[in-house]
Amino acid sequence: MMDPAEQARLKLDQAPLDFRLANTFTPADRRPALTALMAVYLEIREVLVECRDPGVAEVKLGWWQQEIETLYAGKPRHPLTQALAPHMAPLAGCQQLFLDLIAGVRMDIAGSAFASFEDVKRYCYRHSGALAELCALLLGAHAAETLLAARLLGNSYRLAYITTAGPAEALQGRMYFAAEDLKAHGVDRHVHGDAQDDAPVRALLEDYAGRVRRMRQEALAEAAPAEAGSLMPWQVLSGLGVRRVSKLAASGFKPGVQPVELHPLGALITAWRAARKKT
Repeated sequence: MMDPAEQARLKLDQAPLDFRLANTFTPADRRPALTALMAVYLEIREVLVECRDPGVAEVKLGWWQQEIETLYAGKPRHPLTQALAPHMAPLAGCQQLFLDLIAGVRMDIAGSAFASFEDVKRYCYRHSGALAELCALLLGAHAAETLLAARLLGNSYRLAYITTAGPAEALQGRMYFAAEDLKAHGVDRHVHGDAQDDAPVRALLEDYAGRVRRMRQEALAEAAPAEAGSLMPWQVLSGLGVRRVSKLAASGFKPGVQPVELHPLGALITAWRAARKKT
C-alpha cells in the first residue's frame, strides 16, 4: 500500500500547473505540509467533477464533512487526511475553514446566483480564501493582518478566474458575476455567444479586472513583514491570476469561449516574479 505522504505528492503532481508552481516556491521544509493540505483540498474539489448527480455529490460531501471531524479528533480515515495529520498543530481550532471549503463545492454544484458583489466575495472565500488562510497558518502565520492578506490573495485568485472565464462559464449556465454588476453594465444575465463581444460585457470584465488588481495590492500591503513567507504560495497563485487578467486586458477584454490560459514557461516566469512581489 502506498504511503499517505506519497499519495499526497502524487495528487499534487496531477494537479493544475498553478498549484504545482505554488508548491515549488514554498520553502522546502514546509512543502510536505503544504502538499498534504492542497491534496485534501483537491480531493474535495473533485467531487464537483466526479458526481454529476447532486444527490450523490451531497453524500460524498457529507462524508468529507465527517472526515474533517475525524481528522480533528486524531483519527483520519482517508490516506490524504492521514498525510495531513502530522502537520495539524498550526491548524488547531480551524475546522470551520475546512467546512467553508466544502460549502464552496456545494455552491458550485448548486450553481448559486449572486445578487451582490459581497456575495461573490463570500463565494471566492469559500472556494479559495479559506484555503489560503489554512496555508498561511500552516506556514507559520499568526498575525491577524497576515491572515487577512491570505484571504484577500485567495479571493483575488478566484475572482481572476471569474473575470477571465466568467463569460465561458455563463455559456454553460453558470453565472459568477453579481446581478448588481450585470445590471450596472447593462449585461443580460443569459449571456450568449453572439453577445460576448458587446461593449457592456467588455466593460464588466474591465471592472472586475480592476477589482482583482486592487484586491491583490491590498493583500500585499496588509501582510506583516515578519510573516511574509507564509503567503508565498498565494502570492504565486494570485500573481498567476492577475497575469491572466492582464492577458485578457491586452485583448481589449474580448472574451473567448475558453478560459484564458498561460504558456507553461510564461507561467513559470510569472510565478517567479510573483514570489518576489514583482508582478
